Amino acid sequence: VPAQTADNFLNYWYSTTNVTVSFVPTGTGVKTAALHIASSDPLNNPFVVNLLGTGLTPGSLVTNVNPGVTGGVAAIAIQPDGKVILAGSFTNVSGQARNRIARLLPDGTLEPTNTFAIGVGADAPIQSVALQTDGRIVIGGSFTSFNGQALGRIARLNADGTVESSVTFNPGTGANSNVLAVALQADGKILVGGDFTNFNAQ
Repeated sequence: VPAQTADNFLNYWYSTTNVTVSFVPTGTGVKTAALHIASSDPLNNPFVVNLLGTGLTPGSLVTNVNPGVTGGVAAIAIQPDGKVILAGSFTNVSGQARNRIARLLPDGTLEPTNTFAIGVGADAPIQSVALQTDGRIVIGGSFTSFNGQALGRIARLNADGTVESSVTFNPGTGANSNVLAVALQADGKILVGGDFTNFNAQ
């Protein structure tokens, strides 16, 4: 270890890092395993982390996940990282204000607003959600504003929940009535369906 002060020495030895571990259990019930991590410390090489989990039958109900949504859920989308987008007419999730859209962490808990910053959210229900491969989120519904920004029932959110600038996503005046479905084509174009008869004055 290089010569350093006592404080730096402690920081050197007690620094932390995050490691994501995922696996597919070979059966149901309580399972144990050991994760071996190569270490530069000869006294702890490898460093062993004991793991404990429960294997579930595919399709079985996970009873310990209950986000407590107050209101209706019209659309659900699961991101590649396991986070879950909820959209609908609700205004509260897990006792916290979330106007018509929220994101849950993989364990079912509500993601905080510092990482999914929707602000005041939508002023009316969101009825459809589509996830782009770059993490952006296309939403459609009966809303006419999102976080105070005027929108015509369609919007695209950045991965952090903020509304994308009209410089890069500009549907003009949008739809003149409800957008009930959005879908993404392979070429990146967005299909929109619903009750509307006019989109951006056409």
